[in-house]
Order: sequence, then C-alpha cells, then structure tokens
Amino acid sequence: MQDHPEDTMSVKAFKLVSAVEREMLMGDKNYINIECIECCGKNLYIGTNDCFIYHFLLDEKVSTAGKITFAATKQLHKYLGLKKPVSELKAASALTRLLVLCDNTITLVNMINLEPVPTGARIKGAVTFTLNENPVSGDPFCVEVCIISVKRRTIQMFMVFEDRVQIVKEVFTPEQPCAVAVDGYYLCLALTTQYIILNYNTGVSQDLFPYCSDEKRPIVKRIGRQEFLLAGPGGLGMFATVDGISQRAPVHWSENVIGAALCFPYVVALDDEFITVHSMLDQQQKQTLPFKEGHILQDFEGKVIVATNKGVYILVPLPLEKQIQDLLASHRVEEALVLAKGARRNIPKEKFQVMYKRILQQAGFIQFAQLQFLEAKELFRSGQLDVRELISLYPFLLPTSSSFIRSHPPLHEYADLNQLTQGDQEKMAKCKRFLMSYLNEVRSTEVANGYKEDIDTALLKLYAEANHESLLDLLVSENFCLLTDSAAWLEKHKKYFALGLLYHYNGQDAAALQLWVKIVDGDIQDSTRSDLYEYIVDFLTFCSDQELVWKYSEWILQKNEEIFTKRPLEEQEKNNINPDDIISCLNKYPKARVKYLEHLVLERKIQKEKYHTHLAVLYLEAILQLKSVTTDNCTETTELVLKLRSLLQKSDLYRIRFILGTSDCALVMAAVDLLNNHAAEFDAGLVLQVVPDSWSVQLLSPFLAGAVRQSIHTKRMTQVALGLAQAENFFYKHEKVKQKGAPILLSDKKVCQVCDHLTRFYGPISDGASRMQAGLRSSGGGARSSSGASRPGPSPARGRETESPGAGTGKCPCGKCCAYRGKTHGIRMPLLDPHSVASCATWWQRGGIARTGTAPASPRTEQRDKGQAPERWHTHPPFVSQAILVSYSKTISLKNAKFCTSQSTLKDFTPSPQHATARLCEETVQPHKAERPSHSSPLPAFFPPLPLLALCQLWHRTPLQANPAACMWQNTNFCFIPTSRQFSAKLA
Repeated sequence: MQDHPEDTMSVKAFKLVSAVEREMLMGDKNYINIECIECCGKNLYIGTNDCFIYHFLLDEKVSTAGKITFAATKQLHKYLGLKKPVSELKAASALTRLLVLCDNTITLVNMINLEPVPTGARIKGAVTFTLNENPVSGDPFCVEVCIISVKRRTIQMFMVFEDRVQIVKEVFTPEQPCAVAVDGYYLCLALTTQYIILNYNTGVSQDLFPYCSDEKRPIVKRIGRQEFLLAGPGGLGMFATVDGISQRAPVHWSENVIGAALCFPYVVALDDEFITVHSMLDQQQKQTLPFKEGHILQDFEGKVIVATNKGVYILVPLPLEKQIQDLLASHRVEEALVLAKGARRNIPKEKFQVMYKRILQQAGFIQFAQLQFLEAKELFRSGQLDVRELISLYPFLLPTSSSFIRSHPPLHEYADLNQLTQGDQEKMAKCKRFLMSYLNEVRSTEVANGYKEDIDTALLKLYAEANHESLLDLLVSENFCLLTDSAAWLEKHKKYFALGLLYHYNGQDAAALQLWVKIVDGDIQDSTRSDLYEYIVDFLTFCSDQELVWKYSEWILQKNEEIFTKRPLEEQEKNNINPDDIISCLNKYPKARVKYLEHLVLERKIQKEKYHTHLAVLYLEAILQLKSVTTDNCTETTELVLKLRSLLQKSDLYRIRFILGTSDCALVMAAVDLLNNHAAEFDAGLVLQVVPDSWSVQLLSPFLAGAVRQSIHTKRMTQVALGLAQAENFFYKHEKVKQKGAPILLSDKKVCQVCDHLTRFYGPISDGASRMQAGLRSSGGGARSSSGASRPGPSPARGRETESPGAGTGKCPCGKCCAYRGKTHGIRMPLLDPHSVASCATWWQRGGIARTGTAPASPRTEQRDKGQAPERWHTHPPFVSQAILVSYSKTISLKNAKFCTSQSTLKDFTPSPQHATARLCEETVQPHKAERPSHSSPLPAFFPPLPLLALCQLWHRTPLQANPAACMWQNTNFCFIPTSRQFSAKLA
C-alpha cells in the first residue's frame, strides 16, 4: 500500500488518515490478511483470515494546525479455534456483545474480553448476516438479526439477547439471495438476477431493477429510514425506497465498484484503484482519492473506514464550512449553496443561520464580480447584506462622517471597484447602475434601518454623477441626504437647481432662491429646468416667508406681473399680508395693479368701497387711453367695457359721484355715453339718485327715455301675467266644483292615494247589508220617531250604479252619507254636508241605539250580557278613521279641547264618547228634542252614522268574531261594537 495517497481534485471533502499500520497487526507474518472490520465508538475490531479477532482502541488527536491523526492501541486478540477466516463482525453495544460469523456460524462473544457467552448461544447455517437498525420488536435488550441461510432461497429473522437467540421468521425468496439489508419489516435483497423489496411480515414483494450477479458484486446498503443504496447497471448508484421508487437522482461511479458508504451529504464508493466521493445533493463527483488494493469500505456512526489486506485507514471529513469556503474560493457558487443547504441537518439551527447568511453574502459578491447582477441582488437580499459593504466598494460614496468598518473576515477579496473592474469604464458604469437600482429598492425596506443617511447620500451622489433624472425625485420626496456631503457633491457636478432643492428640503429657502435667481440671470449655468422663472414664481406664490416674498417681488414683477393674484387665500390670511401694501407696491406696474384689484373684488369678494371704486376708475382710464389711440372698437376696448359694465352692475360699493363727478371731462363723457348706450343695463332709480345735479335732462334724455319705456313695458307684462293667473285659478275652481258633485269610485286595483289607509281594509259587503237594507225598507223606507211619524227614506233610485245580483246594499235613510258596493266592486263615497249628518243622527236616535252610562238594564242589555245578539243595535265603535274624522270636522265644531283625546294629528283624532255625543246632540239633534223618546237615563253616547259600511265590514272580517263573548252582537253580522282594547289592537 502506498503511503499517504494524494487527492486529485481541488476541493477536499475527506482526508485519508492511517489508523492501524501493518506492523501493529501482523508484524512479520505476511500471510495474515484482514477479512472484516467493525468499529463501535473508539473500539476497533478486526477479523483475519487465520480465525483471529483483534481489538484496538482508537484515540483521535488534533494538532495545533488542525491536522487530525489516530493512535491505535492494541487491547487483545482472540483465536476462535476454527481455522476458518472470520467473515463478518457486528457489534451490539446495548448487549456488550460482538456477533462473529465464522464457518457459517454466528457466535456471541463479549466485546471486552472476546470470550464466548457461557450459554454457547449461536446461530448456525448463516452465509451472511446484517442487523436491523430500525427494529420492530421494541425491546431495547435485544437486537434483530437477518441472515441468508445456507438453505436455498431462505431468509431467517432472529432475535438475539445477551445470552440466547430466538428465531422469529423464515422467508422464502424466488431466487437465491446474495446480499441483504433490512429496515423494519422490509428486506432489500440482491437475488441472482434482480433487486427486490420484500416485506417479511406480509410476504409482499416489489421488484426494483435487474442486474447480473455473475458479472459484478452486488451492493445493498441502508442509508436512511426506509431507503437503500444499490449498485445498479451502467455504473450507477441507485437510490430506492421501500415503496419501490427513487426520490433521488442516481450517482455515477465506477463500473467495478466494490463497496459503498454514506457520510451525509456524500456517498463514498470504492473500486480497485480509487475512492470517489459523490454528493447526494447534486449527484456530482466531488473528490477522487487514489487507493489501491482496497477491498473493505464501511461507515460506522459517521466514521468512514477503508481497509486493504494489510492496513486500516479512516476517511476524515473536513468541516462543512471549510468545504463551502473552498468551493466559494474556486467560484463554485451553486455547489457551495447546495452543500450549505444540505448541511442544515448536521449543524445547530442558530449557528447554521449565521453561517448560511454569510455564505449567501459571499456568493453575492462573487456573482457581483462576475457582473451577474440579478443573481447578486437576490443573494444580497436573502443574506440580509449590510448595504454599506457594497457601497464601500465605490470610492467616496460613503459620507465622510460614516463610521462603517468592513466585515472581518472579509466577504470578498476586492479593495474597491477599480480593482474589481481592472479599470474597465464600461464595467464600472454597469456596476454603478446596479448600485443605483439596488439602493433605490432597499432604501424603503428594513434593510436600510439604522443607516438611511449613508444610503440616501450615496444614492444622491450616484444620481448626480450620472445626471440621472431621479435626482430631483429624490430631493423633493422624503430623504435623509446629509447636507454637507451632498451640497459639495452637487456643486462639484454643477447641479445648482438640485442644490437649491436640497437647501429647501433642509429649511434654507433663502439660499435656494439665491441660487435659482442666479441661474435665471445667467450668473451660473444649469440647464436642468428651462422654466425656472415660472418655478420661482410658483415657489414664491406658496412661500410662507413674507420677507422672501417682498425681497424678490421687484425682481419677479419686472418679468411677470401676476404673482400676487396667484397666492392662495389661506396663505394671505395666515401671513396677514395687507392688500394696501401690495397695491402701493404695484403702483409701478399698472397691469399687475388691475389684476390684483380684480382678484380682491371679483375673486375674494372683499366688500370695501375703495377697492371697487379704484378698479372702476382704472377701467375708465384704460378705456379712455385706448380710445385716444384709436377710434375703432378693438377687442381690448370691448373687453374693458364689458368688465366695467359688469362691475357697475354687480357691485353697489363704488362711489358713483366720485366716478362721474370727476373734473376730467373725458371721464364724464365716457360715463354719459355708457348710460345712454346701455340704459337697460342700469337701475334707473339708483342712477337718478347718484348723478350730479349739474347734469341736464337733455344730456341724459336717451337714458331717461329708455328707462321710462322699460318701466311701462314691465308694468304691462306684469298685468298680463296676473290676468292669466286669475283665469287659470278660475278654471281650477270650476274643476273643483265639478268634482264635488261626482262620486269617487275606488277599487282594489285603483286605490285613492288620499284614503289608501281606509280602502285597503275594504272587503266584500256581507249579506248582513242586504238584510239591513231590507229591514229598513220593511219599516217604511225610513226611520220612525217615538211618536210614530215616519220620515222620508232614501230612494233606491238614488244609487247611481246597478248592484250585482246577490250583492247587498246598505244605505242610510238620508241617501247622502252611505257608501255601497256596485257591480264594479268599488266603494262609493258621496260628500257629506251638515244636513245629512243631522238627519242621520236623528234617524239613528229614533231608530233606537244602544244606551250607555247609567241606564237601567233593558231586555236588550240582558241579552247582550248573556252573549246573545240583541234585536236592534245601530251604532259603531268609538274609534274612527281619518275619513270619518274629516266628516266630523265638517259638521261638528269642537270648541272645547276636552272633547278630543288626541289632537296631535288628524289621523289620531278621537273624541271621547260623552263629550262628542253631547256636542253632536247640541248642534244637530236639538231640533228633534220633542220627538225623542222619554227615558230616565241620560243622553245616550253615540256617534253619527258611519258614511262607510266598509268599516263595519272591517270588523266583520276581524278574527275577534271568533270570540262572541268579546263582542256585543246585533241581529246583523256586520254591525257590532268591540271593546276599546280589541279595537285599538286591531288598528295597531
């Protein structure tokens, strides 16, 4: 075996270290060969071909330089006495037993002294065996052993205790098994021609893929829970689960692979000449170690041990962080990130997060150096990079007051951008554009917390240097640019307008205006805004500093005379700018003065006579000046005349005497012309009050003639309108009279909007109405008085509609106040008059009514108390509807408020029975006192007869009729008196 074989790849995942040298094992006995090995903790067991077991104790040492070495100390050796090679060794640390396969027999020996157990427990007939690392028994003091039996196509399961063994299951296979691995109830078997998964508990098997055992040595390796690694065809290391599927891509290894081991995230393979290391994360080969004559490769609790016939070596894995750094150093970013993600399961969470963020940041700088800006941006964001690390690469971008110090150890190997780009200006420009984009994105996120000044200042410098349009957007929005650094940088790059914005943002408006005025005057050059003068005007318009406004007003008015008309009203009121001061300032600028007065009078509506008079005088002066220049009516003159006319019409605050009485003859003539040519536009009475007494009638004769003509015309038009209105009123009165004499027909489909609250309760009139009508007719067609004299009754011919067959008609004898239903099924409601109400009241009284009060009991009263219907009962409930109250209001004059229980609305009007009856009798029944029957009881309480039989029909349809005791019935089924509580509940 060669000493210290060298690694042939640049990235090292493992380092090969010698554990047991040849001399320690066999001395000068060349015939001794290593057949098998087992490692449990620091205990190393070696089985040889001469039936010996050697026990070594391994001691791991780490030098100051970080180099790892192993010192092996021989404990003892044991001869088994079978003169056969020791084929396999497996340690059961829970039982302190070592399972030794020799001569097809598994013997239990003590791990400490290598002596067989006293009971001599053993398993015979085993070709090879393995331990179940995912046992199903649940007994911590036994191990489950699976053997390939010497019996053909037979697998046996045993439970091995400290001093005994027990067979559990025997399973038969379709072909002779060559190799086996076990996980729980699942066996992964390499048969003669294929690999299969077999559940020995249920007997269900799953074929995986074929292979030829005669051509190559099968490999079956359990690598995790319910997952196995197999040597497949074509030099592939195949992964398979117990469900018969592969969740990982295969690794490519040698066609002549001898053994395989697992050290996450790597798979290590051994062939005749090399040890190869493959990543399970990306299936790439990471490392190759030359190793000849190797024939054993196994992993034991994280240790990977490889052996030749004469020596034992250990593959020591390098720390994952060291491996990742090596990958990053070689710019293998993707591999480094994959390895870092895969290392999560082997590193504590907090430590991993810190490590992983740093790896992402390093990877980001590698991508940035390669001008892969999109990838770099994502890595910077994911790694939560302190953005100052990136800004520090750009010379002079960090503020001079910044206290930032780069990370140690450094995240990259570059001093600055010049070194990174090697002076290439195109690459440098790309890097600056990337930084602008990145800083603009992160400045409003949590990444910028704590150092927003550094970010915004750097961004301003980049914008100014690149003449970027976003510079102004940055300065007019919320920013944290440091004034000292930013001002010097802007002045260096001649960005004076932007510098003014910076001054303004920091509350230095005077410095900003000074710069801008110099730009407009041409003292300094800055072409950022071509409309800078208008911008200054707008700036002063909304400026709250009065001193600045007055300071630059002269400069502004020389170029634009409308600054004061644009100032917001609230600003002027807030700053208490005196309009008189402004007018005084504007005396040099006539146009500005007129504009400002228009603003005061027309827009702000200031009610001060001097402003209105001053504006009118200025209009007149301008008109006269224009007329002196040209005799034609130009557009400007016409416009001024219209403005003056509008002012004189709408305002009443100007002093006419002052305007017209001026010594200027031209102004007087202008005023006279204005009155004579536009007489209709002025109030003649007001004009006559204010014109000077010295003016003659002949001077204003056109105006006076027009005023008189207009006054007469207005009077006559008013008379015509009055006559038309009277005629229309007369027509409506005529229509009203006609409507009073005609009936109003209502139906279920055509409901009156006025009395909808009545008609919606109407239903078909019951046969009781017919019986009532028939009773009236049989009594002589009218009601009789107590003396027997009959009063004329209503004629049937008075109904204007023909009644349908079978429909009863209920009428009052007066023939005026009764409603009836015709074949149209509508309710007819003739209007009432006092005579009809009086006659109806008399008729009801003489016909007999229900007595109330203190009247002695009568036969009818006794019938009513017994629940029987009295013979005659003509009255209605003491609660009436709106229409009935309207009828009362036309007949009864209730002068005493006591007669009403509620007069809040007409709808709620309800007179009390005693007062209403007394009042009614006083006004309507009094002429018939001699004919009233003599009764010892007081005047009975009653109301005039209802004009609507529909109200009785309402009570007929009420569910209260189901309770006869609650009602006082008549011999008709539609006229009854419910109690007050029932009536109120029904109306509600």
